[in-house]
Amino acid sequence: MQSVLLGTLKGDDSVKILSVDEMKEADTRTIEELGIPSQLLMERAGLSVVQVMIEEIPDLFRLNVVVLCGRGNNGGDGLVVARELLRKGSRVTVVLMGEPRSEESASNLTWYRKLGGKVIVPENIEDLKDTIVEAPVLVDAVFGIGFRGNLGDEYRKLFEYANMSRAFKVAVDIPSGVNADTGEMDFAVHCDVTVTFGAPKLGHVLPPGRFACGRLKVADIGIPEEYMTSSRYLITASKVRALVPPRYPDSHKGTYGSVLVVAGSHEYSGAPLLTVLGALATGVGLVYALVPEGVNFVLTSRAPEVIALPVPGKHHNPEGLRLLDGIEHRIKAVVVGPGLGRHEETLKFIMDLFERFKDRAFVVDADALNLLAEVGTVPELSDAVFTPHPGEFARLTGMNVSEVKNNYRVAEAYALDSGVNILLKGPTTIITNGRESWFNITGNSALAKGGAGDVLSGLIGGFAAQGLDTLTASVVSTFLHGRCADVADVNPRTFRVSSIAEILSKVMNELNL
Repeated sequence: MQSVLLGTLKGDDSVKILSVDEMKEADTRTIEELGIPSQLLMERAGLSVVQVMIEEIPDLFRLNVVVLCGRGNNGGDGLVVARELLRKGSRVTVVLMGEPRSEESASNLTWYRKLGGKVIVPENIEDLKDTIVEAPVLVDAVFGIGFRGNLGDEYRKLFEYANMSRAFKVAVDIPSGVNADTGEMDFAVHCDVTVTFGAPKLGHVLPPGRFACGRLKVADIGIPEEYMTSSRYLITASKVRALVPPRYPDSHKGTYGSVLVVAGSHEYSGAPLLTVLGALATGVGLVYALVPEGVNFVLTSRAPEVIALPVPGKHHNPEGLRLLDGIEHRIKAVVVGPGLGRHEETLKFIMDLFERFKDRAFVVDADALNLLAEVGTVPELSDAVFTPHPGEFARLTGMNVSEVKNNYRVAEAYALDSGVNILLKGPTTIITNGRESWFNITGNSALAKGGAGDVLSGLIGGFAAQGLDTLTASVVSTFLHGRCADVADVNPRTFRVSSIAEILSKVMNELNL
């Protein structure tokens, strides 16, 4: 049993994330091409859920278990669970929401009844309140990955009772009520553990459905890996470990590249510091910072390692490019945007910057994105990542925030059309070049603070300067950035994003980097 929360970009160790159609195709091929009966797949699915329950619930076979079963194959999986638990000694009650629609599910209902299993087919859901609320263990097998739309009143009441219960709750494949392609949900069962089959689905990793899943376990039920085709992947610890650039005993600062941070204004003097701290934490050889005069003192007082280049004036303007004449050949990556402000001169400056360094890696963030959105321009760059939050991405696309939030399809389409990588921030961050996409689930509400994105941009720039392309650098940085919040010894409320650079050392040691 694989837990997906434990774990070159694509490779044998990549954890695929499947859409509903991709999973159904894999099921169909297994049945039709290999000749494995669907009844056997259902049996394996149900037994894998029981195995997880044995691992998770002490004294399981001495407890009362209520299994909520729908009419489809998800309900059939639940009937396998019910039968096996009954056979092993648990006191089992099946709540059956109608007669099974498939032959396989009907057979499992028959076998369960032959063992003396108790079945309730409710006429009035309210009569089940005590049965559900007082159960020590609940199994949710009502709807599977095919669920779409909103719930009827009957199911909403059923799920309301399930959520009122203090039972240990286990979802079969996905919590009922969650859209497995989008993570959207009108109302869903909130579970402690979800056992899915073959591979994670998009609804397991995208909010809000992600937060209804609890711990996600992936069970191998015999579907061949090569049948589960997808261009979407989960970022895992093992993947990041394989991607982070090595350190060499015989090396010097030139070995690890140079990054240029272009950030800050008179109004926003802290943003460049946070970006610089992020870059320094990656082990990059040199960090240059092009900042408005006065901001340079903020930088060097907190980060004496940085080489600050003060631009005359209160914000960036084309005059600042002259300060790069002597160092241009050293720069491997450029981070532009944090705290820039939206001045007309600054727009002219960043367009000149893009043209001058178009053959370098670019991380484009914050006000650089807002300025590009104002003019509707995407510069031609050899390797770049745009790192918008949903508001910035809405401005870039001309869509509403609600339309782009957590929307991997829009991110993929924009990346493919524009030729730049997209890192769409959120509780689940989506990173894509339009042909392959990576989903990050590290991090928590500690990062819901101003400046967190500035640190992330610095991390990406630092790794890009060490030779990673910006897609790979984004994958690595986003995982590490979130993991810093996960391992922090402070409450998320009191967490300061400036501490990420220090905590990163702990995370890197944890991963043996």
